[in-house]
Amino acid sequence: MTVFTEKLYPWGGGAEYATWLFIKGLVKRGIKVVVFTCSYQDVPSKEHVEGAIIYNLRLTTGGKSKYATLPLTLKSIVSKTIEKEVRYSDAVYIPRYWYIIIPYIRLYIKKPVIVHIHDYIPICPLAYLSYMSSKICSNFQISKCSKCVVYHEREQRRNIMEVLTSSILNVFGAWQIIRYCLKYASKIIFTSDYQKEIICKHYNEIIRRDVDISVIPNPISEDLMDKNLVIDTYRPFAFLYSGGENRAKGFYELFKAIRKSQRSFHLYLLNMSKNKTIYYRNKVLYFMRKIPHKKYISMLSRNVSAVIVPSLCPEAFPYSVIEAMVLGKVVVASRNGSIPSILGRGKGVFYIDPADTSEFSDVLDWVSGLSKDEIVDMGLKNRELILKKYDFESVIDNFIKVLESVVK
Repeated sequence: MTVFTEKLYPWGGGAEYATWLFIKGLVKRGIKVVVFTCSYQDVPSKEHVEGAIIYNLRLTTGGKSKYATLPLTLKSIVSKTIEKEVRYSDAVYIPRYWYIIIPYIRLYIKKPVIVHIHDYIPICPLAYLSYMSSKICSNFQISKCSKCVVYHEREQRRNIMEVLTSSILNVFGAWQIIRYCLKYASKIIFTSDYQKEIICKHYNEIIRRDVDISVIPNPISEDLMDKNLVIDTYRPFAFLYSGGENRAKGFYELFKAIRKSQRSFHLYLLNMSKNKTIYYRNKVLYFMRKIPHKKYISMLSRNVSAVIVPSLCPEAFPYSVIEAMVLGKVVVASRNGSIPSILGRGKGVFYIDPADTSEFSDVLDWVSGLSKDEIVDMGLKNRELILKKYDFESVIDNFIKVLESVVK
């Protein structure tokens, strides 16, 4: 199987992490996997990593945008190495932003293409489905999408030329090309039923063209399923939020709730623009830049009692809540998107409407006031719930079934 992905773990986010876990699972089953990915630093052009063959294609642009790979995807069409690997493969797997080569592979090389959608890119140029408000967007008009893109880019402190370029690419150019190319996929995999239903509702071209669709949840690392995991809690009570300074992730709603909150606690805020510590009333806020995933897992397991996921956007399959549950943490999460169907009615799961800051602050106060024994008990219940629901080997089995279906 040949894989095309914009980034590969440890770079990127949840989608890239899931891609790497799928690759490891397939290699473990004896399937040859060749990966083409973009390199953001000086690395070997070809390397072997845990049984997979990795081709690192040098990215000449800044890599700040999801469209930074477009020059590489166009160049790949005339690459003899890429064509050779694709022809020798039984199938091609595209989990991230190489969609423009789908028609080329299907129509010219005549190989099946499996596309894995981890967000809402087919129906939203920002892939969030909600950005400027707490309501899920259902009005996909150029004027509305343009406003969201401009607002997003200005929040990222981009200059006027970068904002203009991004708006053109997102709304008028590359996004429309992506929507066209996805229609040629042999199989599309979604991460949750909620995500599948809402995308198919607003992007009915894939229904009209009879594109085969499956739902496979992302795998959970086997390293986190240690049966001997000891769950403990810590004092002072500490929350963790990992959404960065992102409006769609509920950053501003979180601070409104903190201002209303009465109890004392510590809060780790990850993926921020700078490292700093702020003492606000009876709370300590630790702002931290992006950290490696292994360090994040260590912090989550050792320094945190509860995780906050106040997303305004409808999350498709957020690893932040999954990993928190697996490590036995209490979860305070938005009712939006797939989160309720993933977490269910766990004893240690508390749902909020992020826009209702009074409710949000009350939940923060109540959770931070729990006793140590209550937190440990809730954490154990959360861990038990998620391990029953998601099994690494079962997820890989389902992926192999998809692979076999397109090869036949």
